Amino acid sequence: MESDPVRSPLGDVDTLAARVEQPIDVLLLTEEPILASLVAEPVHRLPGPGFWASVGWTLLLMGTQLGAAIFVVIPLTVFQVPKPILSGLLFLFGTMVILVSALALSALLFGWRTPRVLGLRVLRVDHALLVLLAVLPMAIIASEVGAWAAEVLPSLENEEYAELATWPYLFVVFVGCVLPAMGEEIFFRGFLGRGLLARYGIFYGALLSSLMFGLVHIDPPQAVGVMAMGVVLQGVFIATRSLFAPILLHGLNNALSFAIMKYDDSLDATPHSPWPVVLAAGLALATLGVLFYQMRLRWILPDGREWSPGYVTGESPPASLAAANRVGRPAIGWTAIALVVYLAFAATVRWAITNP
Repeated sequence: MESDPVRSPLGDVDTLAARVEQPIDVLLLTEEPILASLVAEPVHRLPGPGFWASVGWTLLLMGTQLGAAIFVVIPLTVFQVPKPILSGLLFLFGTMVILVSALALSALLFGWRTPRVLGLRVLRVDHALLVLLAVLPMAIIASEVGAWAAEVLPSLENEEYAELATWPYLFVVFVGCVLPAMGEEIFFRGFLGRGLLARYGIFYGALLSSLMFGLVHIDPPQAVGVMAMGVVLQGVFIATRSLFAPILLHGLNNALSFAIMKYDDSLDATPHSPWPVVLAAGLALATLGVLFYQMRLRWILPDGREWSPGYVTGESPPASLAAANRVGRPAIGWTAIALVVYLAFAATVRWAITNP
């Protein structure tokens, strides 16, 4: 007859390992007095990176990307490869470097915990619908912010984006949308954002992660517009607790931008959008933000308490805690307001397109 496995008073090893990931105040509220009494000091530190470490990681990423670009440019220039082809290959190598670097860094730091720590969980259908609705108003606001920044900041007159748009659209989607959305969101929202929000809170943490996000885009006006977009991406991630939400939003935003450059450059010729469109986009984005907040995902433990590691995060709890995700229901009145505002926004955009 087989004997039962030997168990310590603290429970099995997997459960203990999962519990010690929680902050000390959560442990002291459990029904495990032996475990609580053994913990004399906090067993959980705020995750990194902090501000200066984030600056260092961002500069390292930029240096790695620059090195890859030089590695590609020199041999292709020697063979006098046409500039549009050169731009496409530069984008391909540059975006692949970011994605590979982000994945390698996450695997090195988090190991088997990477999917949980980064919030790589399936995106809910209702959250995905909100993401789809947020694409156009976010793109308009970010573009307008960048256009105003161009009024006071020098521009590098970067033509690589327009040259990439001349490639077949499937290649453009893969190189200009899928790869950068995955790589940059893993790095800036999953990795940098995790540490910055944990240490500085959701407001300042989102601003700092968006600042780093803008820096890698080099061109000052574009960087400012990207920073504005980064704040929205960070908020969407925290509300949905799925990194696939900002990945989807980021990728669709890029796809929209390249589609305009490729198929209707007249829309891209005027730097500023009409003020009614900008105002309507801002209102639509604000009302969607309220819906994201009302429908934010929370993790509920079997005893009914909400799980939290002790800081703002998009990460998921350890599987051994058996936490279930719960999504709030939006208020009917606010849903109706959001619907009216968004329909007015759509009508305003249609008016601007038909009356250039």
